[in-house]
Amino acid sequence: MLRFNNVARLTNWKVPEMKTSENSEEMLMFSLYTLLNEQSFESISVNDILNRCGLSRTTFYRHFEDKYDLAWWFFLRFANELLKMMPNFSQKDSVYRYTQIANHFKSNSDFYKKIINVEGQNSFFNLYYSNSVNATTKQLKQQIGKAVSDDMLFETQFYVTGAVYMTKDWINSGFKESPEELARKKIRCIPAEIRQYIL
Repeated sequence: MLRFNNVARLTNWKVPEMKTSENSEEMLMFSLYTLLNEQSFESISVNDILNRCGLSRTTFYRHFEDKYDLAWWFFLRFANELLKMMPNFSQKDSVYRYTQIANHFKSNSDFYKKIINVEGQNSFFNLYYSNSVNATTKQLKQQIGKAVSDDMLFETQFYVTGAVYMTKDWINSGFKESPEELARKKIRCIPAEIRQYIL
């Protein structure tokens, strides 16, 4: 049974039941969650989501491009909470940060197991990869104060590809390792040239 779970020590945000929510984004997310208890992500249409919560197509497309964008929004809400905390982190907090991301996936395992393997240009997996590359590249540029070299960009893309695919495998395997073990392994694999800038 799909359910919303709080992220320990990061945020108390969770999507409330539709009858208690005044936020249309949360109502749409709750509709998607409940529908995923009954059918696959691929078979759910925007109309299904709207019929479940009683909102209009205009409201949906005011907030989201498609159902993939709605699914991405759930992860983005968590990620934004983490980003707000990053200025207070030191390098020694890297394991904590990476562990919190893994904890989020595990705490919401039913949801991510249903969407992580969906394929397509706008799929959650592709959005997770492309946004991870963009965020890491942006962080590198801010840290070094100039454009990222081709070699550093290659190392970033190479590392993120491995990290994202290993996260997908971890989810599909039923979380064989603890979130902290996964975090430590991912950190160990960061290429030396970019490590000092992204930890």
